[in-house]
Amino acid sequence: MFSFYNPTVHPAHHFIAGPLALNTKILQYGTVNDQLASKPLMDRLLTVLGLCFDSLQEGDRTPYNVAFHEFMVDYNNRDDARVTPKPQHKDAWQSPEALLQFAIGVYGQHKPESLERKTHLNFRPAVFNEPVPASIQTNYTALDGDVSSVFATSEENSELVPYGSNAQLLATIHRRSSGGGGKPSWKKILATAVRLQGEIIRLHVK
Repeated sequence: MFSFYNPTVHPAHHFIAGPLALNTKILQYGTVNDQLASKPLMDRLLTVLGLCFDSLQEGDRTPYNVAFHEFMVDYNNRDDARVTPKPQHKDAWQSPEALLQFAIGVYGQHKPESLERKTHLNFRPAVFNEPVPASIQTNYTALDGDVSSVFATSEENSELVPYGSNAQLLATIHRRSSGGGGKPSWKKILATAVRLQGEIIRLHVK
């Protein structure tokens, strides 16, 4: 997210919101200790914004960019007693959340038409291999070897398996193959799968 941000393309609030959204997503699978800590996150955000807005070329001096440039000037001089920062600037550098609200306000005030309106995928956290909700899982879990996708969840086989009682056919594969006890062989599981797949297709057609 930090290396992808381009101030000539992406609104600053999209960039700032990305790591915050990632922190929210992390809480679904971990704890606060797993999140990006507020202070180092703030330092990183302001470092990137400083690289973009500390100085502006003449052609870059749009009202939107100038607003962030003035913000960075106040931030860079925050320890200089001779400089009195604008109250909204001082509030904004207190936390990533406050910085986000400031950036949204600047965008709303100046409405830069040259920047993307839709948040880019790189600023939206993705979780790979995200667990499938239990409501649409079958009871089958794992097999030895690379077996046909008929063993996947009913969500992945939605063209073949309507949600509901029909989806439970997949869950019977392991039970029928094992004969009620012991771990079935890979070949026996596959043969049962082929048989049940025909039943699934017929039910879907009906």
